[in-house]
Amino acid sequence: MSLINNLCWGSTCSNGSQTFLRIGSGAKTILSIYLYNMLNSYKVGSIKANIFNNLDCKLTSRLPLKTPTLVSEGKVIEEWIDYNNHMNMAYYIQCFEESSDYILEMLKIGYLYSTEEKKGVFVIKCNINYRNEIKLNETFSITLNDIKIYGKKLTIDLVMKDSNNKIIAEYNILNLNVDLITKKTCNFDNKILEKIN
Repeated sequence: MSLINNLCWGSTCSNGSQTFLRIGSGAKTILSIYLYNMLNSYKVGSIKANIFNNLDCKLTSRLPLKTPTLVSEGKVIEEWIDYNNHMNMAYYIQCFEESSDYILEMLKIGYLYSTEEKKGVFVIKCNINYRNEIKLNETFSITLNDIKIYGKKLTIDLVMKDSNNKIIAEYNILNLNVDLITKKTCNFDNKILEKIN
């Protein structure tokens, strides 16, 4: 059997940061493929592996971050449609969270923040308001309406609109800045505060 046939008959698995392709039935050879080399990377310079990878990031690296600003654009895919023939509620959250990750990466409080500075941004509360339905193949955009940092708290307000600029959903997130070594909350540094308006 050729390598191509073995690849076709192989299986994939993931450990979160890497995807492995098992070649052949014995799986004696494993190719390790890092997701951040294979998938679309964030356009603001992160090497973080995309968790969802469904939206197009529209952020630029211009700081300080102004509001409102376009964060991402996407299109409803078949896997997101439920038996009511519209996008299932879980995928609204997925799209908002992917957009939130783009913002964190731009502010340098995403992947490298956790690996190099040993700090992380934890979601402790989120609220979503569903205003209108969106259906298969419809396009949408997600805009950052407001962002605030005060002490150890970060709030992000996002809005999803359809191609006619009609509001589909609104999403509000409350995050805490956490020291990953002590597992205690801590204030954001001034260098982070300077990156938002």
